[in-house]
Amino acid sequence: MAKKNSSLPPESVVAETAATSPAVLKHRPTHVARQLRVDLTLAEKAVLSDQLAQAVGRLNETEADKAEEISQYNADIKAHRASIDKLAQQINLGYEMREVKCPVKYNEPKVGQKSIVHPKTGTVLATEAMKEEERQERSQAQADEEKPRRVSGQGQRENAAGQRRG
Repeated sequence: MAKKNSSLPPESVVAETAATSPAVLKHRPTHVARQLRVDLTLAEKAVLSDQLAQAVGRLNETEADKAEEISQYNADIKAHRASIDKLAQQINLGYEMREVKCPVKYNEPKVGQKSIVHPKTGTVLATEAMKEEERQERSQAQADEEKPRRVSGQGQRENAAGQRRG
């Protein structure tokens, strides 16, 4: 073992002197940061509670917006799919059902019935009983046609003469 030099001051004196030396004090930090437990005050808890409530509200709003967007996208997808399905069906079948204006023939095939006819082919599509209003309209029109027409002056005399000859 090495022999201690007795001319040096004891360690405690050296440490104390080094700690208070002006050259050392300029370069040594006086404080260091450490993570320590600090209990929250009531005021801090109140502020954090408000922040939490606002954050929850923003989250719920964002989730609702997301659900609405998803719903809109799903509706758009469904509409596109329906359009595609309709086009595919038309191509596969080779026809489509359309609203077409069809002529109606009254009192055909017999009195009191009407026939609905295909406008291009003339094929009878359906035969139905005439409604009461349709019968009255037709009866009025027929009655108007059967009334003798009044002919004025010369024409009336010629008409009467023609009837006598016939």
